[in-house]
Amino acid sequence: MEKITNREFLDLQQNIDKLVCKFGISKAIDILEQLSKDPIVEKAKKQWDQLFFTFILSEASSIFEGANTIEDDGSFKKYSKEVRMASYYLLKQHTSLSYHQIGQHFNDAKSVVHYHTNKCREYISMPQLNRPFVKKYTVLEKSILQFIAKISS
Repeated sequence: MEKITNREFLDLQQNIDKLVCKFGISKAIDILEQLSKDPIVEKAKKQWDQLFFTFILSEASSIFEGANTIEDDGSFKKYSKEVRMASYYLLKQHTSLSYHQIGQHFNDAKSVVHYHTNKCREYISMPQLNRPFVKKYTVLEKSILQFIAKISS
C-alpha cells in the first residue's frame, strides 16, 4: 500500500463528502464497494470487457483526438500512440483481458501491448516529465471511474 500524504487524504475525504452529498450515504457506500471489487460477476466478464473496451477507446479518442484514419471497410481505425498506450494500460487494469487479447483488438502483437502498457505506467509515475500526456490521461481516468461507478450502481 502506498504512503498517503495529508493533502491526498484531505482530497479523498472531500471527494467522499461530495459523493455522499450527490448520492446519499447508502448509495455512496454501494458505489465505493463496487469500485473496490470486481465490477461484474464471472459469467458476464466477456460482455463487461467488450463494453469497457468500446467505452475506453471512444473516450480516449475524443480526449487525445486520436482517430487518425479509417480503413476502406470501416472496420479498423488506426489510433495514435497516446490513445493506444492509455487504452492498453486501462484495459489491463480494469478487465480480465490478456496482453494478447488486447493486441487482437488493435491488430498489434502482445509484445507491443506489453511495451506500451509499461511505457504508460512510466509516464504516469513521472508526471512532471510528461505533463501533456498525464493531463489527458487523468481526464480519461476520471471519465472511466465515473463510467464504472454508473455501471456498478
